[in-house]
Amino acid sequence: GLLPNVWGMTIKAPTKNGLDVSGRLGIYTHMNGDGNSGSNNSANWRETSLTVSGSFGSVLMGRSLGIHNANAILNDMTLFGVGARAGNVTGTTLGRIGVGYVYADWYPQITWTTPGFAGIGAKIGILQATPLQSSTGADATNTKYPRVEAQLDYNFEVGDLGAYVWVDGQYQNLARTRTEAQLFNTRNNQVLASNSLGTAQTADTSEYSEGIDVGGVSFGTRLTFQGFKLVATGFYNKGVGYQLQGNIQGGYSGSLDERGKPRNFY
Repeated sequence: GLLPNVWGMTIKAPTKNGLDVSGRLGIYTHMNGDGNSGSNNSANWRETSLTVSGSFGSVLMGRSLGIHNANAILNDMTLFGVGARAGNVTGTTLGRIGVGYVYADWYPQITWTTPGFAGIGAKIGILQATPLQSSTGADATNTKYPRVEAQLDYNFEVGDLGAYVWVDGQYQNLARTRTEAQLFNTRNNQVLASNSLGTAQTADTSEYSEGIDVGGVSFGTRLTFQGFKLVATGFYNKGVGYQLQGNIQGGYSGSLDERGKPRNFY
């Protein structure tokens, strides 16, 4: 399934001057081994955060679940069960990662959640930037700036029908190191030369040789009616890739093609 065992606790200080301060610690442990080294038998410290709440909403500082695509995964009806096999039998067996959503993952962040207003909510955060990987090594690992993620949602009822809709997104800019930029340009010129049957040409790689803008948007709804529930989600991204939990060698898996240019997924 998707969820490992979890042990977590939240400690809250007494309310003072209208402020509530709490700390969260969440440890997720895996019991399934890979049959050889048992590398999955380990503790995963996913949540270590401090939250300050008041009339302004709440501000979370620390490590927690990301914003982009989080609602899709938290509203997944197979969250506690097993879906289609996701390609790596030693990792998760929930198959909708990369199909209905990109795995949100857990990142260091500072996130502000606004107070609710007539069913409308919003949150925005700055998160640790994530390096991008290419199968040929034409990566982009210079995470000079943080990643920005945001979400807007709306909760309402019409008679017996309850509805919750949301849209969220992320954006980050990454630069290539000098070595990565040289490899990127070399790789693209090699591909261009092979495609042009030996004719000497130079690829125009100025758009991605130094910096890459990547991001994505996801959306979804959860409808409830007299005990029935329907969840639908979708996403589109550029350079974000689709992650398979337990099958990541760091960074966004599959986010760049063999030439080092960002892929589009939906």
